Amino acid sequence: MTQRVYREGASSTSDDAIIRTQSQWDLGERSIQDFSLSASVGQDLRDCLDAVLTPYRTTANSLFSRIDTAMGSQRPAFWALVLFPHELPLANHLIKTRLSADLIKGVTYSVQKSNTSKAIHLGLGGVLLYDPSIAISSDRTDKLMEVVRGAVNNLAYDRRWCVLAEPPDAVWIAAHAPQYSRASGVDWFGYHYQEPVVWDADLGLETLSFVYNEAMNVDSTWSMTKERSFTWWPHHFRQIITSSPGLVDNDTTIFRIQAVSDFVVDAKASSHDVLTVLTALAPQLSGSSAAIYDTRDGSIQLCTTCNIHEGNADWLKRDFSTFAALQIADAEALADTFATAVRGRADISAHPVNGLRLSPDETLAIRDVILRTPSGMVNNWCIPPVIIAGKDLLEDSGMKTQWESQGFSALLPFTKDLSSILTVSCTPHLDLGEGCWIKITLPTPLSRAEALSMMNEMNLKEYHGASNTSLSGSWTTYCDDNNDYAFMRFLVFLPNRLYNQGKLENYLLYMIMRSRWAGVTFGQLLCDIRHPRKGYPPQPMLRVKDIKQISERCGVPLLPPDHPIYTQEGPWIEGRLSDAYARRKGILASPHDPRK
Repeated sequence: MTQRVYREGASSTSDDAIIRTQSQWDLGERSIQDFSLSASVGQDLRDCLDAVLTPYRTTANSLFSRIDTAMGSQRPAFWALVLFPHELPLANHLIKTRLSADLIKGVTYSVQKSNTSKAIHLGLGGVLLYDPSIAISSDRTDKLMEVVRGAVNNLAYDRRWCVLAEPPDAVWIAAHAPQYSRASGVDWFGYHYQEPVVWDADLGLETLSFVYNEAMNVDSTWSMTKERSFTWWPHHFRQIITSSPGLVDNDTTIFRIQAVSDFVVDAKASSHDVLTVLTALAPQLSGSSAAIYDTRDGSIQLCTTCNIHEGNADWLKRDFSTFAALQIADAEALADTFATAVRGRADISAHPVNGLRLSPDETLAIRDVILRTPSGMVNNWCIPPVIIAGKDLLEDSGMKTQWESQGFSALLPFTKDLSSILTVSCTPHLDLGEGCWIKITLPTPLSRAEALSMMNEMNLKEYHGASNTSLSGSWTTYCDDNNDYAFMRFLVFLPNRLYNQGKLENYLLYMIMRSRWAGVTFGQLLCDIRHPRKGYPPQPMLRVKDIKQISERCGVPLLPPDHPIYTQEGPWIEGRLSDAYARRKGILASPHDPRK
């Protein structure tokens, strides 16, 4: 996996990470020649800051790097970073806007504009001061600013400092929380809190509205909305649901709806062991989402998608809502088990305004109460007219089928000479009870390590829409304990309560599309796994806006869009210019280079 599925805004936190004592670190004298916090800060401070900054999905190393880059050229004589263990309801004396440049996520940026004008920008959990006088408040009853003032009051003016400060008491926080204006359009990383958003401009937004207002009945107190997405916290875990703009395919406008739930983060086990755990524990999931592993930060997220258009919106938006609800219920129920198995931690997070949610939303009962059908009750998917209609659909499409003890099997097109095996089995789920399992097993044997890597890559590609079908279910692996090889398998579980006439045939058509796509993709993916290409390092990168700023500042025009450099392999990685390549070719000068 080369990139995180969906990651922005607030992240995990734990009570163990909260630091209550006030501490000061002298980071040394400010020097024009040397302004590198990354190089000068000791590991003890990094550990403390990592704990403080965890809820804001950043680290001390990332914070120092961004400060070095953003502040290094200004070189003020005084510099102090005051951090609190968690976000506070900062009072009305703070300007309630964030820096549009998103200078430092999780930290306020403050600077004195002139002798009489002071600017402090609202942030999460702290302030960055360029002048200690900013912290002096005329209102000595303002406990928050008194804490800040006390933290920097006796610091030497010609040095750099970091202070971990204990916040005001809970009574003060509660009294000032209503003044913490985060409503009516004030955004949080592009999201809005308690601001009505009308989702009716197209079918994708109508689906989003259905999920938010009807299917899940999301509590606005525990959600953040955006133009084409929303984020909510039904309890301890965050879920993000988005709708893409419409894509026209054969005169049909298709909208891709995606649901992603945080699950596990900071897995310390090897990639092979993590993927092995995902395969072994996959049956405990509801069978409606794929678990995708990111090797960069050891995170695992649960993902499901659907492609909505006018022809399927009526039933598919309801199924997607069910799968999305099952997904976040899976996260709540199983994260601790998975986290222990991979030596990580559950990816718990807090609402950016209201903090951790104490009581769970009723939606989370979908796994154990709402959808559960006890074994022994009538399985709607196994009723003869239903199962026969599915089998007939495949036979009418020219595919070989045969009856099995709990359903039927069929051969689906894979490549020109090979077929994948489809199995429809009306057997119960361990937790959801009666329902229907639909499985595809690919015919090509792989080593176990190759199969695990292939599983993760195919789930990621399907999440991004490569198969042109809905990702309801997950790719996993299947192997015999007596053999050293494994086979790729896709499986999805349809709970009993999802049954509707004609729905089985639709999911079988999805499986045909998936099998054909796998046949086209399988060979190249296997080649990439066996012979990984040596790519250019993704960091550091120059964003497009960075390049434009350099161009404007230096008076150098940008290259025309048809210039050959845009088509060369190497300079560009995911649409960004490689910093190393730019310096090697002289496009960008190195630091302290006199030519700069």
